Amino acid sequence: MPSESQDEEHENLRIQQLEDDLKTLKKEHEEILAGENGEYLKELEDLEKKKQHRVHMADEIRTFQLENSEKCFEAEVKQAWDEFEADKRYYREKIFSSFSSRRKKLYSFLPRALRKQLNRRGKNATPEDIYCAGLLGGVQKEGLLRVSLTWDELQHDIEAMLLGLETVMPPKITSIPQHKPSSQYGNARDQGKDRGGRPVVEVTYSRGVLHVRQERFEESNTVAVQSKSTGKRFLGVITSISPKELYVATSSRSTPQKVYISHLRAGKKTIAHA
Repeated sequence: MPSESQDEEHENLRIQQLEDDLKTLKKEHEEILAGENGEYLKELEDLEKKKQHRVHMADEIRTFQLENSEKCFEAEVKQAWDEFEADKRYYREKIFSSFSSRRKKLYSFLPRALRKQLNRRGKNATPEDIYCAGLLGGVQKEGLLRVSLTWDELQHDIEAMLLGLETVMPPKITSIPQHKPSSQYGNARDQGKDRGGRPVVEVTYSRGVLHVRQERFEESNTVAVQSKSTGKRFLGVITSISPKELYVATSSRSTPQKVYISHLRAGKKTIAHA
């Protein structure tokens, strides 16, 4: 059996050990508070390194995502602009093609004299005149068409369009059927008279050209036509000539007036350059 002295000594040692442990804990506590504990500093340094690493990784990920988003945005913008330019070229070509087709169709209705007149105006005009008049030669690739016409030019173009749409062109005959006249009729024609002895005006036609008393008339000529019976007289432009009649467009009527060549030959009507 241990003695009481041994028990007391053992108790004193245990108390002394506890006091030493308490002093050690207090010292470590003070070092931790003062930031002088080696183990604590090492762990703190490890935590700081881990934090810096995570911050660096997060910054790289954010930078990558931003760059990727910018590239995707730029690609989408470029694709949108490319589609816009492609659509713009398509519709521009479509509008220009439609304009050319409609202009060609309109010109097909116009008499040949008016087509010649419009073509001559475009051929002799300066670039400024072509641009201001809005002719096809002055149309730029952008498809922008600006028209600057005087009232007379505007009225003339409207009349030309109406005339072309409403006029039914007579068939072109390249030659006149040749009939051999009788000797009596031939003698009368040679003397400037018809079979009844009435005066006959010399009128001939050849390839779109009309000759009346040595005067030459062709399409686009400005003429004055007068009726001998009524005395009425009108001015106009010759739009077409055939072996049987000619058409004269006037500003007072939407359709050209017909003048029979037989009436000119019989003297019922007269024609002269205005």
